[in-house]
Parts: sequence; C-alpha cells; structure tokens
Amino acid sequence: MITGSIPVLSPQAHRRIDQWAFPALLATAALMSRRDPTAASVALMTAVVEGAAHLITDYPPAILPVIGFRTHNRWAFAHGLFIGALSLSLPGISRRNRAALCALAAMPIMLAALSDTRTS
Repeated sequence: MITGSIPVLSPQAHRRIDQWAFPALLATAALMSRRDPTAASVALMTAVVEGAAHLITDYPPAILPVIGFRTHNRWAFAHGLFIGALSLSLPGISRRNRAALCALAAMPIMLAALSDTRTS
C-alpha cells in the first residue's frame, strides 16, 4: 500500500485538508445535482465517508478518536479506488462529471501517499 510513502504532510495538515474537503464535497454534490443526479450521489457519498472519517480519526485534536491515522489513510486509499471505479463504471454520468469524480477520487489517494504515518 502506498500510504505514507512520501511523508510530507503531518497529521495536523492532513486534518486541515479534511476539514475543507467535507463542505467542498457537499457543494460539489449540490452543483452536480441539477444536471447529473448519479454523479451528485457519488459526490454526496464521498462527502459522507469523508465527514465520518474526519470525526473518528485520532489526529490531533481528535473529535471521537476511534481509528488511528494510519488506518484512516488506508481507508482513504481504498475509498479513493472505490470512488474512481464507481465514477468510471456507473452509466449516465456526463464526461465532464466523470472526469471531476475521477479527480475527487485521486485526492484521498494522493493525501494517503503524502501523509506522514510514521508516528501513528
């Protein structure tokens, strides 16, 4: 697995990015909902998983520390692969929204690779 393979982001920096990701994903789902409800549902599902992961990860300061940061990154990697597969395989998604969802899927994979998990 590639998690922590290029450790340049601290857990705190990763947390700050996750804090911005949740509202951005909600806004993305709202924008997609008018013309592409399938793509919007994938974006909304991504927001729900991101929000839940943010709540239960033990990166400082933790809200509900249930899982470790290393586990969070493993889940993010797997979730990114799943969202990428969904965005490529679901019928009826426009080409533009398919590309946007693939970009959204790449983000947790990149964050997992760039996050420093050596101390967690």
